[in-house]
Amino acid sequence: MKNQRLVLSLYTLTFTIFLLFIILTLSSCDKEDIQVLPQETQTGANTFGCYIENQLFVRSYGATITHTPYISAIYTKDSAFLEIYAENKDIGNFGFWIKNPKVNTFNRIYKVVFESSNHDLYSSKNMDYIYLTKFDTINKIVSGRFDYILKSESDSTLKINISKGRFDIKLDIYNN
Repeated sequence: MKNQRLVLSLYTLTFTIFLLFIILTLSSCDKEDIQVLPQETQTGANTFGCYIENQLFVRSYGATITHTPYISAIYTKDSAFLEIYAENKDIGNFGFWIKNPKVNTFNRIYKVVFESSNHDLYSSKNMDYIYLTKFDTINKIVSGRFDYILKSESDSTLKINISKGRFDIKLDIYNN
């Protein structure tokens, strides 16, 4: 009788440890990076995607416990500048600056910069437009679409085509 209880207790302990191992392993996995172009939404879903010379670019997630996305949208009221940033840890990062953003219209981009993962810089200043489908400072959401061609900062004959760009980001607002 004692042997049966001991065997049953060991079986229960082994099964419990196995379950804990599975639960901890699954909960510690990094959130996988999205590998499809995100749908156009206007909900603050923190999505960003486009094609760079037909290569898919979607923003990455961090390796933190909270899976903090490498994405941000900041609107500074005093200067009326909207800054949008997105990073893909394997491809590079984007930054847009828009002066006096307005919804449902094409907004001239003050500056856009793409830095590739091998540190090549491509940019455009006061030449391209971004279409904001939502710019909501009450619910703190900015969404939009973009397509443009950027020139290399080291060789103006080199260009990259950015197409089918879209984003839907939670907006941070500052007064200065």
